Amino acid sequence: MMEHAFPISLVHLANASTEEGYETPPLGAVVLGGIPFDLPSGQNSATTQAEPLPGNPTILTVEPWVERPQQVYLLVTAGNLYTEYKNRSVGVVRLRFASGSAGGTAGRRL
Repeated sequence: MMEHAFPISLVHLANASTEEGYETPPLGAVVLGGIPFDLPSGQNSATTQAEPLPGNPTILTVEPWVERPQQVYLLVTAGNLYTEYKNRSVGVVRLRFASGSAGGTAGRRL
């Protein structure tokens, strides 16, 4: 497991639940790929805009109080993701830090 990891809750942004749409999602304090995540039951997912969800947000703002983070890990899921999207971009994640710096110039394609 990762040393000095600080899972950041998205409960204040949550507008959906991983319990809807997944048969048995992992819940609670879980480690995925060696990275700790906290997935409480109930509203635990910040679902953004997609074709069938045009009213959802396109930008999420999280204010963790972690000084000078060295790495950021995001748990991204894709509901209704079909094989037709294999090897194709379905979105972009851009990180912007309070210092004004950005996590990469073009963001990370998903």
